[in-house]
Amino acid sequence: MVPVYFYVPNLIGYVRLGLLLDVWRKLSLAHSYDYRDNTNSKDWIVQVDSKKIYEAVTIYIVFSLLDILDGISARKFKQSSKFGGFLDVMVDNFGRSCIWSFAAPNWGWIVISCEWLVLCATQSWNTTEWKTTLAEMHDSPWWVNEIMRDNFKSPLGVLVAIGLFGTPVWVLLQNTKTKWLPEVTDVYGIDIDMEKVEYLIGGILVAGRILALCVESHVLKLHFSGLARMHTN
Repeated sequence: MVPVYFYVPNLIGYVRLGLLLDVWRKLSLAHSYDYRDNTNSKDWIVQVDSKKIYEAVTIYIVFSLLDILDGISARKFKQSSKFGGFLDVMVDNFGRSCIWSFAAPNWGWIVISCEWLVLCATQSWNTTEWKTTLAEMHDSPWWVNEIMRDNFKSPLGVLVAIGLFGTPVWVLLQNTKTKWLPEVTDVYGIDIDMEKVEYLIGGILVAGRILALCVESHVLKLHFSGLARMHTN
């Protein structure tokens, strides 16, 4: 009998944590601060190393893709567990929290807090398959069921997944003014405005993240309603 700590999906989770430490290190090194003092102003100047940003984002993409492998291995080896479910979501949250903290230092904490609140709520449901549980709840509207169907494998579910993982990266690249699309102005004779393409991709990602926020709000509503009912019965 293999101890739960050594289940294949959990081993992948440990690898993802190691990758995340490297992402944090590279993002920390990518930002340097210089204090400018002259007759006109006194302020801190933030300098960004685009190469380090690229490296961090590349590792984060690998980190995110391993989340898919994590789920596949859990099903293939029949190694689903409450420990593994918690580890998986915890690692996901750590990853997004890391990116959000650098992408939006002034307001990213709001997104981070919401995600951790949802983790606290779902872990109290006493099930390893909280996504399925949420989809099967009669109190859940159709769009929540559609997003959660087959573990985010529906079109809306895919949109939410890429929004969750992709939006903080897009905000990071935009706020650090890091160019991430090739400088292309013409494709097969068609004029391309890459700045508009960047915002189009960003719009899709943000739409997915807003949908995720709606699901998070629904989860918290169910959780707090359940807590309230405990004191009224």
